[in-house]
Amino acid sequence: MPTLKNLNIEELIIWNENPRINSAKDEKNAILNIVSTQNEKIVNLASDILENGILESIGVLLITDNKYSVREGNRRIVALKLLKNPKIIKHENSKLYTEFFNLSKMVEKHIFESIPAKIYQSNEEDELNHWIELRHLGENKGKGIIPWNSFQKERWKKIRGTNAPLLNLFDYLMNNDILSAEQINNVSKTNWERILLNEGLIFLGITRVKDEYVVTDNKEDFKSKINLVIDRLKNETVKIVYDKEARNIFFNNIKEELINKNIISDNNSYEKDNSQLKLKVENPLDKSDEKTDQPDFNSNAENLINPSNPTKTIKPSDNEEFNFNSKDNKSIPFINTYKNNKNKKLPKPYSLFENIRCDIDNNLDNSGILTLLTELQKLSTSKDYIKYPTATAIMIRSLLEQCLIYLLKQKNRWDKFIKGKKYQPTLQNIIDKLNTDESIFNDDPTLKRLFKSLANNSGTKDYFDMIVHHPHKVKANPYVLETITHSVLRGLIEHILTTYK
Repeated sequence: MPTLKNLNIEELIIWNENPRINSAKDEKNAILNIVSTQNEKIVNLASDILENGILESIGVLLITDNKYSVREGNRRIVALKLLKNPKIIKHENSKLYTEFFNLSKMVEKHIFESIPAKIYQSNEEDELNHWIELRHLGENKGKGIIPWNSFQKERWKKIRGTNAPLLNLFDYLMNNDILSAEQINNVSKTNWERILLNEGLIFLGITRVKDEYVVTDNKEDFKSKINLVIDRLKNETVKIVYDKEARNIFFNNIKEELINKNIISDNNSYEKDNSQLKLKVENPLDKSDEKTDQPDFNSNAENLINPSNPTKTIKPSDNEEFNFNSKDNKSIPFINTYKNNKNKKLPKPYSLFENIRCDIDNNLDNSGILTLLTELQKLSTSKDYIKYPTATAIMIRSLLEQCLIYLLKQKNRWDKFIKGKKYQPTLQNIIDKLNTDESIFNDDPTLKRLFKSLANNSGTKDYFDMIVHHPHKVKANPYVLETITHSVLRGLIEHILTTYK
């Protein structure tokens, strides 16, 4: 049985037959060979030893009195030898020499004098070799070390407090009965990461906000799409989604299959252009030859259904031809229309801020809001927001911020809020203020419902923040802008601009 003892660095000799390297004629050459194969890894190891010490005993074979051949842990001992004497590699690797020289200034002497070791006698070499084999020759039918797979490594990182967006997405998929654990594990981590690049995010209806994946698509449509995607990726190599072209082909095939099965409609279709997967947004009602009457926005607001509750089902009367339950119209977030009007067809859905109502005064204080609203209406009417989604997203965020400031001013809260502040409050500061001052909503339950819908879904604001501050990480998507705008933003902004004037 090996004995445990703390050894001095001077007692340890690097094994010149170490399998990591070609056979070396002496210890110095063995060190140089290890350094040439490890490079920066050996520096990182030395840094960790300085911070945490030697966490596990090395394995050594007694050669002569007070001299031991290192059989397990050669990299660690090389790192220590270079920390004690960086000149060993001064002429062979000047870059690493400089790094070890700098690290050596932080070394405490005791680290070289108390290295934990398992000492094997010459007649115990077979036992030592068995230990080495269990550590380095793979699983060995379960007898050796079984390494964690990529998902298990992610779980450990999450346990340690590291953000794990992929695992969080998996939790969401399983908790909502969208995918099973078996389905998730049938796809490699690499393939999961590939399908969650831009092409896949657009197709699946997922937005990445602050390193988290947020599903923005209709749950049933999303479930149909992700299940078919995972089924097609089961046990596949990365080749099927390796690059942008492969992913374009993959997702277009998935989309075509879903359409042929009548699972999803072709209203929001993708087309390949210059090797980019772009969203082609079509209005299903535009295909009709019949003209629909638009509501009179100068009429009393009470004659209109407020878009503040996009989940409310609107039931037209029996002699109205428009069918809200038809497949073509299932993706329309909301439609403004007349109440109890049996003689007019329901109007078209609006595109972003097209035809939004605004009753505030045209003066200098309000000029910022009016300018933003005018330009967003032009982008909406011309559909140019599809060409310029990033610029549109930045303008929408700015409009939201200015409208909330306008609201606080109308409620006589703004001056007190900014008093003593050196800097203009951020959008988050403004949202927090509204969230904590319930009296603002005392006389306006509609405002409260609309604002709370926004505040309780941090992903909406985070999405815009990422586009503004990290456009290299999150690309604006016109489909997501439509979804977010129609879900709550338009209703909130329109309510503020028509109620408080």
